[in-house]
Amino acid sequence: MHQSQEHHWKAVKRILRYLAETPYYGLLLKSFSNSTILGFSDADWGSDLDDRKSTTGFCVYVGCNLVSWGSHK
Repeated sequence: MHQSQEHHWKAVKRILRYLAETPYYGLLLKSFSNSTILGFSDADWGSDLDDRKSTTGFCVYVGCNLVSWGSHK
């Protein structure tokens, strides 16, 4: 098993501090009989004429609830 290091404890303390300071934050998830998991993604491989960098993105739904998303250039 790995040894806990100083930066691990700092990360744990930061997470606990955030949770203590934001007790009323949360996600509202609607209940539906259809709880399928859907994922979508898209990519654009360098068509931006200014910098020629690619862009990707994704989103994941459980039923009609968006539970994860992200994008990256």
